[in-house]
Amino acid sequence: MDDVQRQINHMIAFIEQEVIEKVEEIQSKAEEEYNIEKGSIIQKQRLKIIEFYNKKEKQLQVLKKVQNSHMKNTARLQVLNSREEFLNKVFDELKEKLSKKIENEMQYETILEKFTLQALLSILEKHVTIKVKQKDREQMKALIPKIQKLYKEKIDCNVTINLDDNNLGEKCLGGVEVYGLKGRLKITNTFDAKIQMLKEKALPYMRLILFGDNPNRRFFD
Repeated sequence: MDDVQRQINHMIAFIEQEVIEKVEEIQSKAEEEYNIEKGSIIQKQRLKIIEFYNKKEKQLQVLKKVQNSHMKNTARLQVLNSREEFLNKVFDELKEKLSKKIENEMQYETILEKFTLQALLSILEKHVTIKVKQKDREQMKALIPKIQKLYKEKIDCNVTINLDDNNLGEKCLGGVEVYGLKGRLKITNTFDAKIQMLKEKALPYMRLILFGDNPNRRFFD
């Protein structure tokens, strides 16, 4: 009887041990799988976070480049505008000084004669129409015979000169516009045109003198 009881107790102990070991095995496996899954989830989230911040960093770099480019362009435009304003001021002062000299009637008559002859020798037409400012009409009428004579002496050809009924604008400093071929040809020989031409030619050199050489410039204007 005691042997049977011992065997039963032994079997019970064995079964209990088996159960304990099985439970521990299941718990260990479950914990291992949990840790693996947990590690996988953490790694995935970590990679997502790294990818997110890398993306944000790239966006920030692009934004910085755009901002830097915008700031450089804005600064460049401000410099260019300042230069243009300064140069325009220089030529405005030139116009003002010139307008005072034009007030000298004798000097202006010589200039008007010279400007007209230059235009005639450029257009080379036998019949022309001349446009001047309202205040210069009488002066031009008196000059026409002399100009015709000078023209004849220059190229041995006669020219018929008519004074246009319309006048140059009051804002024009002075000079002439000469029309040939019934208005299809036009030569503008006014102070304003000459100043504009001078301005276009002088701007690159004045920029060089006033503001220094531009290291990015490959060609002169």
